[in-house]
Amino acid sequence: MNFPSHHQTAFFDAIDRDDRFELRVRYFGVATAGRVEQGWNRSHEWRSYEQLIDPNGTDADHLEGVSDDWRAWLHITSVTFSASLARHLIDAGAAWCHWSEMRGIRLARAVRYDNRAFLALERLTNRLELLSRRAMIHRASLVLVQGKLARESFVRLGVPDDRLADLFYSPGPVHPGRP
Repeated sequence: MNFPSHHQTAFFDAIDRDDRFELRVRYFGVATAGRVEQGWNRSHEWRSYEQLIDPNGTDADHLEGVSDDWRAWLHITSVTFSASLARHLIDAGAAWCHWSEMRGIRLARAVRYDNRAFLALERLTNRLELLSRRAMIHRASLVLVQGKLARESFVRLGVPDDRLADLFYSPGPVHPGRP
């Protein structure tokens, strides 16, 4: 993960409470200044399953820090976030899932959310798109998507629908009296 997110904490806490799983979450940083401006909290209450790792370390270092038998674990990452980590998992024969929001959010912003322009340019980027990233996504055990638009974007990329699964952000319950 790139940094701790209140959108995922409740989900991770639920997995951690389940004795069937041994959860490990690695972060490469803390909330950026832009996120802090949006109201995110830069200080984070670290849980036992979380660790801030050196973003300059190697992918092998990051995986060895998980467990000696890391190849037997299921890894969830994003090709967009760390293509090199996904490539390392593929080369090692480890099971992994790609988890991301809808592809192309930067492109959508660039065309000012003009749907026709976005779809036309997306077809072009699907052909050109860092072919190695596209190929890596196709080698993931599963592609975890966050909603209908994300699902549709991966189908347009050529990922079969039966290899897509919903995994939404899951913020904790809203407390009465809190904004």
